[in-house]
Amino acid sequence: MMKTTMEGRLLRERLCRKFCRYYKPWKDEGLACMGYLVIERLSEGGREMSFPSAAERPGTSAERLLAGLICSRCPFYEDGCDFVKGVPDSWPCGGFIVLGHMSEKGSVSADEIQRVVEFMK
Repeated sequence: MMKTTMEGRLLRERLCRKFCRYYKPWKDEGLACMGYLVIERLSEGGREMSFPSAAERPGTSAERLLAGLICSRCPFYEDGCDFVKGVPDSWPCGGFIVLGHMSEKGSVSADEIQRVVEFMK
């Protein structure tokens, strides 16, 4: 669930509005994608977030890594994720994009992401 606190609104502005093609600010979407939830948990733990300057897809290896770590546990996995379904020209969620770039830069590891996801079970 997305938090309605000031921190939650700021994260939606910095992450969802800028990087997620599926974000609809006019729609009160109680759910959050797994990428958002992982980033939220990392930032609550004191992790400095490094957002890319543009909404560019991460590289193929980062996409494969993240798909294995977070997508199958995402609330949108079965019913709402065109990216996972392989729909042509679909994009991953904003959280996926940011985590992919952080992974490529080495500012977050697969082990850290895995620990967060396991903790959220």
